[in-house]
Amino acid sequence: MTLLDSELGKEYTIDNLLVEDELISSRFYKLGFYPGALVTKKRKAPLFGDPILFQIGDSQVALTKSESTLIEVSLK
Repeated sequence: MTLLDSELGKEYTIDNLLVEDELISSRFYKLGFYPGALVTKKRKAPLFGDPILFQIGDSQVALTKSESTLIEVSLK
């Protein structure tokens, strides 16, 4: 499952980044999205649900729907 498919309020473990572009992969790592990290979907934007706010560690990060499809997760 990807972050886009995750449920609000449940904690997930990042399994894999589905990114071949090193620049995008580096950005995810800098934001805290790397295999083994815990992430929770907090809320979606009200109108179209894009972007989506995630809690990762002590930070909250907003990703677009397309970005959130590049991160595979499993329920903790």
